Amino acid sequence: EFCSYNTITQQFTYYDWPAFAKTLSATGYSSIQKFVQKSRNEFWLGTTKGLVLLDINTKQFKWIGAGYSSNVSGLTYDAASGKVFLSVDEGKCFVYDDKEKIYREVFPEAEPYPSSAFVVNRYNEIWLPSANGLLKISEATKWSRHIAGFSESLLPGAVRSIYKDDMGLRWIGTTNGIAIYDRDRPAAFIPL
Repeated sequence: EFCSYNTITQQFTYYDWPAFAKTLSATGYSSIQKFVQKSRNEFWLGTTKGLVLLDINTKQFKWIGAGYSSNVSGLTYDAASGKVFLSVDEGKCFVYDDKEKIYREVFPEAEPYPSSAFVVNRYNEIWLPSANGLLKISEATKWSRHIAGFSESLLPGAVRSIYKDDMGLRWIGTTNGIAIYDRDRPAAFIPL
């Protein structure tokens, strides 16, 4: 199910995801697991059926692509490049270039393991949650996968959520706690 709420009219608007999902495949469950805003009237949806674009004005869903059959770990949209980045629990990663209309699987390069340090080397890196660690995407759309290892590294476990605040701090939620990364100080850890 997917709904939006208008704070001015104080009304919900329903978008018929179940009917659209049935047109894609009759097998498996269909769930919207992540969503990010593309524009004022459009949202990217990370679903168990694939990447989908929803226009809330027309209430129309548009299927972009799939290539996986698992839960969505991460979804983010970079408006500057016009690209949507998606990772799924089975370890696969995808990018959709909205300008070129190309959807493809990408294969991140693994950073050295075991990792003894976590390097934050670019202000403009895109970070994406992953079941197998943290995905980092650079300007050149080079993907790398940081796998947790020792102290001063990312916490062990799957990365479930990433938030970058107004001060540039990155908050990383894992299955074992929350880490806070600042380019000017060592990482802090809040255990669960």
